Amino acid sequence: MPYGLPPDTEETQYVANPWVTFWTAPRVTLDAILATNPARYLWILVLFGGVSRTLGRIPSIPFQEPLTDDMIRVLAFLGGPLLGLIIVFVIGRLLHLIVRRLGGTATWVESRTAVTWALAPSVPSVALWTIMYLSYGSQVFSPDAIENVADSGTQLILTVDYFIQSALTIWMLALEILLLAKVHKVSAWRVLGAEALLAVVSLVPLFALALFMS
Repeated sequence: MPYGLPPDTEETQYVANPWVTFWTAPRVTLDAILATNPARYLWILVLFGGVSRTLGRIPSIPFQEPLTDDMIRVLAFLGGPLLGLIIVFVIGRLLHLIVRRLGGTATWVESRTAVTWALAPSVPSVALWTIMYLSYGSQVFSPDAIENVADSGTQLILTVDYFIQSALTIWMLALEILLLAKVHKVSAWRVLGAEALLAVVSLVPLFALALFMS
């Protein structure tokens, strides 16, 4: 059976309910998706992945003035989808090429599907960001959000929320490494090396620009 799928008596659940099975059996679910429809939920995951990453990066952006609700919406609904496309079709493509050079055997469709489904934790991430925003307003995207809240109970809730967001981000990176390693039939260490190499190469132009402008 292609992609090492489980017996036919169990295969149906991985194909019909990937949103359920992915959390406990991500690699088997990926096999089922590759064997049936690799583009399944592609654009939904690109959208949620981009929005999640965008909202998570807002607190680290040095804005001159506090963000308004309109600015947050523009960043989320315009910048988010664009970042999602970059993650899957630019960064994902570069990772695919690097891992191939390191001995990987996957096709681009397999790599794209792995990178896309590694964004699955972005769905609960966006849901949590939405709850935080509706509950506490735009201050949740401030780097000093916890310090700016006087109530100790709210501080604790925000601390837990940010911890969950950090855990989901780490989970997405771990899934990307593990799923790419699976489809390329290489060790996770090789994929991690490819991630590190891409990060270094990406920082070189920024470092050169900083030196030029200093």
